[in-house]
Amino acid sequence: MYTPALADAEIPYTTERVADVARVLSSYGDAIAIRMYGAPAGWVYGAAHRHLEAFAERSHVPVINMECDRFHPCQALADVMTLREQLGGLAGRKLCISWAYSGSWHKPVAVPQSLLLAAVKTGMDVTLAYPPPFALDAQVMAAAAQFAEQTGARIRVTHDLRDGVSDAHAVYAKSWCSLDHLPQRSGAGVDEMGMNAAFERHRDWCVDADIMRLAGPNAGYLHCLPVDRGQEVSDEVIESPASWVFQQAANRLHAQNAVMAHLLNPGSLT
Repeated sequence: MYTPALADAEIPYTTERVADVARVLSSYGDAIAIRMYGAPAGWVYGAAHRHLEAFAERSHVPVINMECDRFHPCQALADVMTLREQLGGLAGRKLCISWAYSGSWHKPVAVPQSLLLAAVKTGMDVTLAYPPPFALDAQVMAAAAQFAEQTGARIRVTHDLRDGVSDAHAVYAKSWCSLDHLPQRSGAGVDEMGMNAAFERHRDWCVDADIMRLAGPNAGYLHCLPVDRGQEVSDEVIESPASWVFQQAANRLHAQNAVMAHLLNPGSLT
């Protein structure tokens, strides 16, 4: 089995250039769906996304991003669908996107980054809450600011969980890795000591009932699943009426169907 690779990472009799793989696979079906981040990309931030871009450049059929190290657009579609179902119109509504502790650091920034972009496009006011080591991609933040200017949305950053959740209509709290401790080049390795230390300093970043009481009346909790119970969120919250998590998970089916219908049968959703 040969591993698809970009031109600068080819190994004889081990890899096959993405450009070749894309053209072959696109002759076998009507679309290509790819999910790639972390170890397959050497944890180099952006490397997995570059693989998807290379596939898309050479493929003759649509390429669907099922999650890379930068973005998770399919999850964001289900997230916004759930927010609309629960809140109705989203313009001016307050969304807190918060980092949360996990015993594992192996989670990309794809979900919060895609959600941030999608939320401000709908006009939601977004508060990003995270400890200082867990800032998002500066390019994504700049793009979000541009979208916010177009829609009138506001973006605020805080390093205090309680401040971030305060008066929010929806709280989306999950863990993600620190970009500061990822390698800059292939083969360099993750700074696991620094990464783990950053996580352990913030074990108290968990959404429990006391935290949710700071949010607005009838506020909901969201998470993309799977969730680390007792770390990212308490059982009390995720099993409560305030949890929109399982509705959100069910909406992944409808969001994926919509993507495939749009790509494979253009005009079918109009």
